[in-house]
Amino acid sequence: MDTDWDGTKEDFDREWIDAFMGTVRRYRSDHGVEVAVNEFGVVRWVPGGAAFLTDQMDVFESMGMNHAIWAWHAAWEPYADNDDFNFLFGPDPSHHAEVPGNELLRAITSFWEKNDVRPSTFR
Repeated sequence: MDTDWDGTKEDFDREWIDAFMGTVRRYRSDHGVEVAVNEFGVVRWVPGGAAFLTDQMDVFESMGMNHAIWAWHAAWEPYADNDDFNFLFGPDPSHHAEVPGNELLRAITSFWEKNDVRPSTFR
């Protein structure tokens, strides 16, 4: 992928993501703050999407960052047909129903399973 729009394709992998996040590492260090990543993801049918999500979340986890993937499950009619980010439907753009255990879900849930802190039921 041409990550810097110079007309030359670069490798876009975990190593690239890790280097890109160097800016975030420096900011965190310079300012002594925590950082969270919100609304990240990939269009579900992009080739290598599951590997990309795995690489992304692996970097976030290695940095100890909170992260929230953008999952699109629109019920409102004007947007209901747009399921580009509905990972439940798997990586086939022509599929518009749940595909249990698809590669995108496996990538996402493999990181969710690492969470040992759950929302409290304490009232």
